[in-house]
Amino acid sequence: MTLRGKAVVAYLQGPRERFWGILRALDPSGALIEGVGADHFESWARQVAREGEQAPPASLVFFPSTRIERLLLDRSSRAVPSLEDRFRGITGKTLAAHLGRGRPVQPVPFKKR
Repeated sequence: MTLRGKAVVAYLQGPRERFWGILRALDPSGALIEGVGADHFESWARQVAREGEQAPPASLVFFPSTRIERLLLDRSSRAVPSLEDRFRGITGKTLAAHLGRGRPVQPVPFKKR
């Protein structure tokens, strides 16, 4: 099962935080995620609902594998909706539609000096 292009929640350490968004790339060096910190999810989603395209964009962030404690697929359970479902409920559109694309970003090769 590939997670690229899916909504995920990354549990991070050093400092401890959670980051939610679309997984754009994953390899042994780390993960590239387009989204927001889970602590800011509600306010960001409400701002997207109010301001649409004028709202602050999601961040495209690389997390090295040493910081990733676990990476979970953002899925609903019977009792709890996923963050992606909550985003759709607040804004009326999917996260992929808001970000303007549903495809994974191709990693940019790193050039050593």
